[in-house]
Amino acid sequence: SDVYKRQVRGRIVTTSPQTKPPSKILCVFVMSTHFRARSASLDDIHHEKKKVEKIEKHKDFHKMKEKEREKEREDQTLSKETDKLPRLPLPTLEATCARYLKALQPLLPEEEQYEKAKQLVSEFLKNEGPSLHAELVKLDSDPSQGSWLKGFWDKMYLEDREPIVVNVNPFFMLNDHPMYTKAYSQVDRATSLIYAFLRFYRKIKSGQLTRDFERNFDKKLLPLCMSQYQNLFAATRIPKIGCDESIHYNNSTHIVVLVAGQFYWFDVFDKEEVEKGDWRNVGFLSEYDIELNLRFIFNHLKTSPYAERLPPLGVLTTLNRNHWALLRDELMTNSLNKESLEKVESALFAVCLDDVTPASQNEVSKVLLHGDGRNRWFDKSLQLIVASNGKSGINMEHCGLDGHTVLRFATDVYLDSIKHYAPRTRSVRVGKLEPQLLHWKFSPSIIHAINNAGEQVDKIIEQVETQVLEFTDYGKDFIIAHKLSPDGYVQMGFQLAYFRVFGQITNVYESCSTKRYAFGRTETLRGITKECVSFLHSFTSSSISRGEKLKKLRAAVESHSNLMRDCKEGRGVDRHLFALKNIALQRIKKQQQLVSQGQTTEANLKVPELFEDSSYKTFSESVLSTSNCGGKALILFGFGPVVSRGFGIGYLINSESIIVNLTSRHRRTNFFMKALEWSFLYMRAVLEDDINSFNQIARM
Repeated sequence: SDVYKRQVRGRIVTTSPQTKPPSKILCVFVMSTHFRARSASLDDIHHEKKKVEKIEKHKDFHKMKEKEREKEREDQTLSKETDKLPRLPLPTLEATCARYLKALQPLLPEEEQYEKAKQLVSEFLKNEGPSLHAELVKLDSDPSQGSWLKGFWDKMYLEDREPIVVNVNPFFMLNDHPMYTKAYSQVDRATSLIYAFLRFYRKIKSGQLTRDFERNFDKKLLPLCMSQYQNLFAATRIPKIGCDESIHYNNSTHIVVLVAGQFYWFDVFDKEEVEKGDWRNVGFLSEYDIELNLRFIFNHLKTSPYAERLPPLGVLTTLNRNHWALLRDELMTNSLNKESLEKVESALFAVCLDDVTPASQNEVSKVLLHGDGRNRWFDKSLQLIVASNGKSGINMEHCGLDGHTVLRFATDVYLDSIKHYAPRTRSVRVGKLEPQLLHWKFSPSIIHAINNAGEQVDKIIEQVETQVLEFTDYGKDFIIAHKLSPDGYVQMGFQLAYFRVFGQITNVYESCSTKRYAFGRTETLRGITKECVSFLHSFTSSSISRGEKLKKLRAAVESHSNLMRDCKEGRGVDRHLFALKNIALQRIKKQQQLVSQGQTTEANLKVPELFEDSSYKTFSESVLSTSNCGGKALILFGFGPVVSRGFGIGYLINSESIIVNLTSRHRRTNFFMKALEWSFLYMRAVLEDDINSFNQIARM
């Protein structure tokens, strides 16, 4: 071999092909330093032989213990540290109902509607509510449960039967490499990012990943839950009838690469060392070999007859989940397909190399959100997508991950990819160094399903339009200088833009992280308050003075900040009501099962009227679905609308700019973007007391 590996003080060191192997004389000298300088008697040799035999005899035992120690190191950083965090607080039933009514009132234009909602809440508190809440209390006291919410929330994602492309998976667009030029190719960018992905994964497995922190409203630094990082790699969503399954593979060593709908795979970690479990010393493929492999894939695809290419199987992951589950079951009946599927699903992550050159931010957004739907595997937890011109990003499967986790991951891998300037030399051999094309045996029914799935995903893509607002007049620094919360300020801009375009107040969903608690995910911030309504009416009125408008703006932003604090500290509304409704549904399902089995004749349970009323639908419908996910590594962040008449709004608040990715199902998205730009300009004019700008913008 032209590659040599040696053990030096517990670290794996790799040498380039030019480096000669250590000579036998040197090896003897090194070995001799470990023994006293004396003559070896026959007894000594016999003793050493016995020691070797003993070690060999217990080889499996030592390997097992080393795996246990390595797993313990990993758990210490992730799982065990999670146990030290406080549990997600469970609000009292009365407090949640009071907050629900407070959030609902600005959304109901008619007083009769609100009075009816109050009556339903009162009946719920007297009747079903206490019993349902008691089950949550019992669940919360069970130490085997991560939190009272976890099981319900995980199941919510997995039970959704809609296609996950656009509807579920968000994307994160990475900044360009500082060395980016036309000569900086797709392979160059993919290579550096894959290498950074592998370094991050080894940090997780070796227990070297540093903890996340955030500051609370009192400026105190709080540790965050790290459990989601275990779902980043080697994780896949498996389609099942009724409810999908999320699977994690512990000893994966390979990645899959998709080009033109074809699947290739190759090992990136040393299998033998992974088996030992000593992740601190596990070798992995160098950038040099990663680059060679990617170029091999392109050359193989180029030189292979086009007729040998198979239809793009990945498009099936864009289907309705039940439909995809049936097709996957059919695929698994063939041993070749089963083996190939297992390679895809057990991969650490998927790399999608697209033959497109997106020029604008709008075009990049579309590539990362859905692409053409064919050169993808949307069920993978992570898809690294790289276009021909090096534009790149991540598409994330949402069931086990939230934006905050992937933001940290994206930031780390981006910074690592631009800081790592080591020469691309050969590395340790890690198994299947040369990429292998995955082979499939498609029946006529599968080929027909792939063609139909392509037509369906084309319709999904056609239904969604995207606009990107790059607002560069000011950003976070300006807002903070005026002693306002940047996030609350931008949220008021969204609501003002919608009010101006559509002439009505609508419900807003803002994702709020609760990772300061064990197994915390998110809570919903419902941003429409009476202060917000007053702000909207004042900013669209010509008879209200600038000074009065400024007061309304400050009051609205402050009310938003108070809601944010409540949500982060476990005093939200949505998740508690969501869990109560799910317990009611579970009771009904259990009773129906008993009736069908003849164990009871009673079928009197039903969903509480509170959850069946139109007011609860109004409260739950997220017309403006928003999420703030900014960082130095990102240019864009986005996702699709969650309701047919809604908008998906991913945004970044930078020091001197505000970047917004807007999606909708053709709901005048371009008008909304222009109205949003107007809102930000008008709000600045109000803050700066600029009479000329104030009057000029007000007339626009």
